[in-house]
Amino acid sequence: MSLLPRRASAASTCWRAVVTAEDYAGQAASHASAGHLDAARDLANTAISYTFGGDCESNPAITYIEDARRQLNNGLYELDGGDGEGASARFRNAVYELEQASYVA
Repeated sequence: MSLLPRRASAASTCWRAVVTAEDYAGQAASHASAGHLDAARDLANTAISYTFGGDCESNPAITYIEDARRQLNNGLYELDGGDGEGASARFRNAVYELEQASYVA
């Protein structure tokens, strides 16, 4: 039995998780910038949860994914301080990292 289909499937699953997290991070950035901090927090937390999905731990994209997690968490700290613009900037940084991950995943 070949391992190729399984690897392709794992890569595809990781890619889907990454692009979904990227979408949620982008939405979080928009909401944070608009002052909708609770919605931004929920979206950022959803994005973080997707970064742990998709069997990405052994994928070459993991470095970008981990950087995105850090940016998302830093954005949540900005939200805790009431800084929607600061959070939005961190979330946009996460979008960039996840976009990079999607090219590798």
